[in-house]
Amino acid sequence: MNNTTTNLHSRLVRNTRLPKLLNIRHGAAVIACLLLGACPDTSEGITSASASEGGTSTGDTDSTDETLAPSASATATASTTGSSGTTTGSSGTTTDTTESTSMATSSTGEATTTTTTTTTTTTDGDTDTSSTGGSFCGDGVLDADEDCDPNDPLLVETAICSDACSWKGVIVFVSSATYTGDLGGLSGADAHCQELAEAAGLAMHKKYRSWISAGNDNAASRVPLVETPYYRLDGEMIANNSDQLLSGKLLQAINITELQTEVKNPLIVWTNTMPDGSTVDTGHDCQSFTSGDKTELSYTGLPNKTDALWTHLGIASYCDKEFRLYCFSASF
Repeated sequence: MNNTTTNLHSRLVRNTRLPKLLNIRHGAAVIACLLLGACPDTSEGITSASASEGGTSTGDTDSTDETLAPSASATATASTTGSSGTTTGSSGTTTDTTESTSMATSSTGEATTTTTTTTTTTTDGDTDTSSTGGSFCGDGVLDADEDCDPNDPLLVETAICSDACSWKGVIVFVSSATYTGDLGGLSGADAHCQELAEAAGLAMHKKYRSWISAGNDNAASRVPLVETPYYRLDGEMIANNSDQLLSGKLLQAINITELQTEVKNPLIVWTNTMPDGSTVDTGHDCQSFTSGDKTELSYTGLPNKTDALWTHLGIASYCDKEFRLYCFSASF
């Protein structure tokens, strides 16, 4: 064995990483550089070769990190795949899209997070609503632009809600809460009705007014007088129209609260109102319903009655007593 061959053999033995470069494509070039003594640093060659081949690096930590960093073209491909999969909308494609998007998300971050959300919501590609997340009338959820929803599971009687998600008439309830004669005036009584309606999800586009009178401000001028029916929340019709409401004879008692439950004791409501909606007594109205003094008086009605007693019992009560309110939906 001559000296040249001996030196070549020694260098091949010492360099334990060289076999990684010996393949059909690069073998001849490597042997030539060794013979000429002009080979570059071995670790650089390995890193370069690994990167060019696109394989998993087995070199140092730094070279591994460089190998795992995605190229711009790879990221673009993942994003394109996600978009295409969402468009086709098939079940299998959705699965592929989800995987591709996850890979893109791990390497590119926030930009592809949106894609992941979109493809996740699109499960079968047949329903546009599931992909957009949009709400609609009849989806069983009370939305901001609806008075009610005919498929709302919280609504005991959905027949009073139209297919356009609006009430078919005026909604009337007796308050679940009780108050002394100090209601904060008639506006305060309205505020109590509004508060209860909002808490019960009944006041999306409606204001609620109390059926109560003080001075020349009577109930008939405060609640809506319309040709459409008046309903309880259980779907029962109280009156066909305002004429029947003011006739002194209701179809059903106003004994259902905003919580859609039947009222219990006390079965008394502050009204100071005659059956025709006029004021009973301007001198006995708890000082226009601003006083809870036990020396003041006003008039009441009974929520379990359908005759004139529903609004005028005919007996005054002291203003320190806690009674209920009748509340009517209104659009003014």
